[in-house]
Amino acid sequence: MKNEHHAQHQLLFLSIALLSAGGGMYNYFKLSPLMPSIIEDLGLTYGLTGLLVGSFGLFQLILSIPIGLIVHKQNLKKAITFALILMILGALISGVAPDLYLLFAGRVIEGAGAALALVTTPLLVAVVSVKKKVWFGLGVLMIFMPIGNILGLTVTSWFLKMFGWRNAWLTGVIMPALALPLILNWTKPIEKVRGIVGETNTAVKLKGLKGLLLGLLQMSFSTTSMGFVMWAPTYMIESYSFDVSIASLSASLFMVMGIPAPIIGAWLSNKVGSKKTILALSFGVLTLIYPLTTLIPSHLLPLHILAAGFLSGMVSAVIYLCAVDLLGPSSNIGFGILNAGRGFSLFFGPLLLGTILNTTSSWALSFASLSLFAFLALVSSLLLLRIR
Repeated sequence: MKNEHHAQHQLLFLSIALLSAGGGMYNYFKLSPLMPSIIEDLGLTYGLTGLLVGSFGLFQLILSIPIGLIVHKQNLKKAITFALILMILGALISGVAPDLYLLFAGRVIEGAGAALALVTTPLLVAVVSVKKKVWFGLGVLMIFMPIGNILGLTVTSWFLKMFGWRNAWLTGVIMPALALPLILNWTKPIEKVRGIVGETNTAVKLKGLKGLLLGLLQMSFSTTSMGFVMWAPTYMIESYSFDVSIASLSASLFMVMGIPAPIIGAWLSNKVGSKKTILALSFGVLTLIYPLTTLIPSHLLPLHILAAGFLSGMVSAVIYLCAVDLLGPSSNIGFGILNAGRGFSLFFGPLLLGTILNTTSSWALSFASLSLFAFLALVSSLLLLRIR
């Protein structure tokens, strides 16, 4: 009976984590199918549109490490509740914004809520997971990215065609609103659940260069995936005259494989005992994949996107397991560092490709630039020699 009760609470915690983190990523990715309509309606340039998309990541970059320093298991409920409220508020402001300034303001508020959610939810999962099963808990949590991506691309593209881009933007309130009732049912004190992160916040122990490499690894990895997924629909629409729904569905394949891939990657890292090997092999292949994007025939693009998505999904969970290995009881700080790296990529990934497009009008150069970040992630993973 005790084990059954504990399992029910773990399911509640994981559901809260998935909806909160997934809602944050939904609000990020929902702009991908909306970008052509926003460009046409508001007369924005590629660069300014990339800035609008990437402004979501501004507070990820600024707030994630401070959040990691101050959030601990005793205040997780309040922190996640506040994150949900911010995401709902930001979506409402942008969805009804009469001008570009409020549109940007709402986008930044959405990003602030996501920053809080994406630091606190892996901490929640690490706290409630038994040490030998933390790979499974974090592996499952990492599907928040494909869930947010797939729903963000497909749901908003449907709403776009039926109701316009403003109503499509407002769908960002759905997942945070679903998580709020679960928060109200959270009654069990978190400190009574024994997990791998069993202590309150301690001094940061980054073990020298490894902590910096971990942040660099996440930043480089996220820049490749964010830049690719956010601009892929626009590329297919402009280069192959894809319908917006077909383009969005095709781009979402990147994250379809991201649903099983994080669990597979976490399981492999646990069985093989070498996270570095999985990271290095995956990033090595990704370095070759991205420059080939514009050379792939239109009918083979789905397979190309699936391959890139599977490899990216594999490494997403392994990176978080590396943070647990490095920091243990101070994993909250590690998760803050990782999300700061993600925030950098959320801001600069779409902006980078948009700027290159503005300057060169070359999709080939834009996608080739992503291979530089994949190579940087490869180098970072190889330098993490003692992570096992």
